[in-house]
Amino acid sequence: MTKAPNQFCTAITCMDGRIQDSVADFLRGYYKAQWVDTVTEAGPVGALSEGNPQTTRSVCDRVSISVEKHDSAGIGVIAHEGCAAVPLPREEQIPMALNTAERMRKKFPSMEVIALYAKLNGEIELLKA
Repeated sequence: MTKAPNQFCTAITCMDGRIQDSVADFLRGYYKAQWVDTVTEAGPVGALSEGNPQTTRSVCDRVSISVEKHDSAGIGVIAHEGCAAVPLPREEQIPMALNTAERMRKKFPSMEVIALYAKLNGEIELLKA
């Protein structure tokens, strides 16, 4: 018997529209999901890696809906090239994305959480700690 595809996965990503399609395509493929619940903030890896309580609460409330109501298959945390809210080079954003992913693993211990770096040309890099 073939396992049915997952219906949903979750993206914690920047509001920047230039990366939305490539991030959704990557996550659909990675999690074998039909839909991507997208939780957007301006530069979420900046605020979440620093533990900003207001942003953390807001993002986690929305991720909880995806996890609990949509039975999300996993969570992707995305940093990206050309971020207006976190105008830092890749080398400085990557630790933020990895730290944010670790924080989300603690908040959602039953979930697989991955960190990604999105380039404006559509390339997506899976980050490793």
